[in-house]
Amino acid sequence: AVVSTQSDHYGRGSHLPENILLVSVSSDLTLKLWQPAKGNVDKLHKTKCVYTIKAHEKDINCVTVSPNDKFIITGSLDKTAKVWSSDKGNLLGVLRGHKRGIWSVRFSPVDQCVLTSSGDALVKLWRLSDFSCIRTYEGHSSSVLNCQFTSYGRQLVSCCADGLIKVWNTQTSECVTTLDGHADKCWALLVTDDRIVSGAADSLLCFWRDVTAEEEDEEIKEEQFQSEQQQELRNLLFDGKLAAAFSLSLALNMPYKCLGVAQKILELDDGTTQLRNLIENLQMDQIESLLEYLATWNTNSKHTIIAQNVLFALLSGGQSRSFASNPKLRVHWEALIPYTERHFERLTKLQQQSTFLQYTWDRMKLSEV
Repeated sequence: AVVSTQSDHYGRGSHLPENILLVSVSSDLTLKLWQPAKGNVDKLHKTKCVYTIKAHEKDINCVTVSPNDKFIITGSLDKTAKVWSSDKGNLLGVLRGHKRGIWSVRFSPVDQCVLTSSGDALVKLWRLSDFSCIRTYEGHSSSVLNCQFTSYGRQLVSCCADGLIKVWNTQTSECVTTLDGHADKCWALLVTDDRIVSGAADSLLCFWRDVTAEEEDEEIKEEQFQSEQQQELRNLLFDGKLAAAFSLSLALNMPYKCLGVAQKILELDDGTTQLRNLIENLQMDQIESLLEYLATWNTNSKHTIIAQNVLFALLSGGQSRSFASNPKLRVHWEALIPYTERHFERLTKLQQQSTFLQYTWDRMKLSEV
């Protein structure tokens, strides 16, 4: 692997800067620093090796040069990463903590920190001042093959052998999002200001765009819409427009608000008829939501009477014949049955007990006579 700290590309005939730094590592366990011949790109074949160092005990997988060209870091299958001075190749520190070989190393663009990823499915952040581990990012289920800083060091990106890419908050170690676009090992990552480019063994090159701002705008709009709709619901209840309030509570996915509206309708003199007519005009998706609400209400004995009245109105309507042929409703019917049977048994016992109590009371009055 050959690394240059310069971000520009140079074509034939163009001149190389004097401070360009070329570093390579290999499975022969060595680290090499190269000095390109001065002049243009055509003289790169005259590059000279400045020094060669036996850097690790096993194959070296990766190497990176610091943004200021003063340091070099290498990662190896011997489970360590090592920091070297670029001028003389002196060993400055060893980063120990991974349980398997290291696949990727990166310098932070803004802080004195180093990032490493390993076959132990971990990503670690290290402090350069004392070479201690600051944070460990856990969440991958297989070898983490590459890692990069992004958002000026505030976030980092990692990819692993199962093809998943994760974006992390550097400070909190929280996984912000997981990107699933590859079906095989994801080896390559390139991070720009607003995009992530990934390449994997499935022969795909995926371009990812940051849509955080758009999602936040959508969430704000959705919250504003929900607030307006809830205010509309309160206005309908205040004006006594219960039918419209019932339909709106269904649309807003507010089961217990819908329960309260159903209770108010049933308290009317012709409440059962109104409720039956209201349910008769519901669309099938609204009926599905209502059945889901009924299953929830029915689990609480306090709401059983209202739930059973709404269920009776639902089954008394003309649409009830089409319920059996709708597979989406089956799960809700099955959820209603056990609690309905339990409530029926409880009310039957209560009726028997009240009948016995009435009989005892009548016999007591007869004996007094």
